[in-house]
Amino acid sequence: MALLVAGCISAVGHPAVAATIKPHTVVTARHVRLSDLFSGIEPGVDCDLGDAPALGTSYTLGQAQLEAIARQYGVDWVDRGPVSGVVVTRAARTIDTETMIAVMRRILSARGVPDDSAVRVSGFADIKVPAEFSAAPVLVHLDSSGAHQSRFTATFSVPGDDGPIVFRVSGSYETSANILVPRRAIALGEVLTPDMFEVRTVPSGSVPDGAISLSTDVTAMIAQRMLPAGQPFTRAAIQRPLVVRLGMPVIAVYSADNLRITASGIAMDDGGIGDVVHIASAATRMQVAGTVVDHGEVEIAPGTTPLPLSPQMTARLDRNGNGRL
Repeated sequence: MALLVAGCISAVGHPAVAATIKPHTVVTARHVRLSDLFSGIEPGVDCDLGDAPALGTSYTLGQAQLEAIARQYGVDWVDRGPVSGVVVTRAARTIDTETMIAVMRRILSARGVPDDSAVRVSGFADIKVPAEFSAAPVLVHLDSSGAHQSRFTATFSVPGDDGPIVFRVSGSYETSANILVPRRAIALGEVLTPDMFEVRTVPSGSVPDGAISLSTDVTAMIAQRMLPAGQPFTRAAIQRPLVVRLGMPVIAVYSADNLRITASGIAMDDGGIGDVVHIASAATRMQVAGTVVDHGEVEIAPGTTPLPLSPQMTARLDRNGNGRL
């Protein structure tokens, strides 16, 4: 590639400058200088010769062109001899896909996207920028949409030789979730213990609603179906051991301040400890909701309002006797 040599004043009348050739030179500026081609060039003699290669590319100056430059600018080429030329390379920094993934991860994190989300950039072509530009590309605009797996399109700006380079980046990010999965297959009816499970991080989009995430949520519960190894499961697949069953006589306990009242009733639901069940009163034909606290015992929270039994439930009490549903 020819190098234009119109940037210097001819050195005719100036003493020759002893110099040696640089077979391979790397430039960072937009122009090639005399000192880029020859070593030993003094600052007062140095000057621009012409345009440098495009960012990240090279061209070669042949021997004839080098000799012409040396004569024109008074360079005493002391190691003159057959040479293949000088390869001039324009230094550049490459912004590639991995760079933009890291940039997008920081931008999305600042907008509340979890740090462990998977970020993907699609169809991005590498961009060359001046080597001295070490900062991250500047975000100009960002559009994103979606829930767990959101798509984004971002516009960025970086410096270039002839002004800012503006480019777009498209891709997606997917949030993750920690869920509990069985270490082995668990059979129907097995009592669950924490050591049967492990926590696994998976894409949020693959997690069913209500998936269990903490081992404390399963301790002493019973599998209501077979739980495959390594698969998420929901609360519907497990159950606390039942200590209250439908139709079973129970004691309802109401406590407030120093007051404690107990009353007998009939369970209208199955329930384990911590479950909310309904209790029917044969005497009052009312029902009330409470939390199972022990075998056959339900605690009624202060402020709970009893409700009338439905006609169907009242008829069942009358038909089966006041003590049974």
